[in-house]
Amino acid sequence: MKIRTGFVSNSSSSSFIVDSGDYPNVMKLAEDMMKIRNEDWFDREKEIPLEKWMIKQFELIKKPPYKNKNHFITFNTCNYDTFIGKKPNGDYAVSTCNNHDWSSIRTKEYFGGSDSPGDPDIFLYGKEFWYIEHDLIGYKVPFLNDGEKSPIPGWENPGEAKIWEIYYCDKENHYCNRIIMNINNIMKVICPICLEKKYGNLDRFRPWKIKVKKGQSLKPLVSL
Repeated sequence: MKIRTGFVSNSSSSSFIVDSGDYPNVMKLAEDMMKIRNEDWFDREKEIPLEKWMIKQFELIKKPPYKNKNHFITFNTCNYDTFIGKKPNGDYAVSTCNNHDWSSIRTKEYFGGSDSPGDPDIFLYGKEFWYIEHDLIGYKVPFLNDGEKSPIPGWENPGEAKIWEIYYCDKENHYCNRIIMNINNIMKVICPICLEKKYGNLDRFRPWKIKVKKGQSLKPLVSL
């Protein structure tokens, strides 16, 4: 087995494979990487307390959607968000940024920022992720060139230039890292911050938190 403990890349993005035997599930790997992120952002020697959103993420990760500890997950990191998913062979595919010190995470195979065959980023495209920052489930957006077919069912992106528009909210003029969600079997670009301003509690967009009595069916989500 090839083991690499250092990260050397000229790219701001990074992707690698973590062996299935190193972590019991996706959530444990994500938790360890979130700790590294926090240590990079805050000087522990000065005892700077964690921000509220960081504490919330550590609380949420103990209760993943549908109690599935291997649910694909994404969380915010420097430059690029981190995406983690479990491959069919049990190994973990990680797509992240290269601006954190991930050297304590043992990697089975490292891909830098390339799109070479076997690159974890390619495997993760089009998959459903738990966006822990907003506690919602959405799809990872593939960066497509004009004419390329999207791997996300029901979502055809017109090109890479259009991709970046989903990261900004023109109506409210804020950065919100919008996500693509499946609302009543319709793929839509969602701004979680605007959604929260409109509805307050977003549990209606979290089916795993809606209690359904035996014999009843889950009511459709709201229409946007």
